[in-house]
Amino acid sequence: MLDMNGPDVIRQIKSTQPGIKTVLMSGSPFPEMESGLADACIDKPLDPVELAEILARLLAAEDG
Repeated sequence: MLDMNGPDVIRQIKSTQPGIKTVLMSGSPFPEMESGLADACIDKPLDPVELAEILARLLAAEDG
């Protein structure tokens, strides 16, 4: 997977596990977010509080 970027990895994972929740982390704009590829995006440098909030929101959505 060394020649794959984050969006490529998400596509690969979702091809075998379509319901899995994904978070894209990048220092660049997120065109993949607009296409609905990732369930959430977070900017670099990483803010641990923001990441925790995103993960809590995604996990809560799974619970119904």
